[in-house]
Formats: sequence, C-alpha cells, structure tokens
Amino acid sequence: MLDASAAIYGMADRSEFADQARIGRLIDPDEIAATIEWLCVDAPAALTGSLIDVDGGFRA
Repeated sequence: MLDASAAIYGMADRSEFADQARIGRLIDPDEIAATIEWLCVDAPAALTGSLIDVDGGFRA
C-alpha cells in the first residue's frame, strides 16, 4: 500500500516517504499503538476533541 501511495505522489518507492519525514524514517506501527494506548489509559481527562498527529513531522 505504501508503494502505491508513493506512486501517486510521484515517488519511486517508500524510502522517499522516509526522506520527507523530519525524523528521517518511516513510523513504526508500535509508535502508533503506543499513542493509542496513551489515549486510552493515560491521557488527561481534559483532552477532548483533539487531533494528535503521529506522522514523523510531515505536518511540522
């Protein structure tokens, strides 16, 4: 799927996505899972209606 997305954006392959991220690598699924776990277990009660980007700095 990532290779297909790369083609849509005119990139040769998924490694070019890593080059676009400020962290210089693709995000590991465990990093996404850790964020979801934090939201379910440890997130402050006052956190409502928020978007949390776990995108390696693409939007920064």
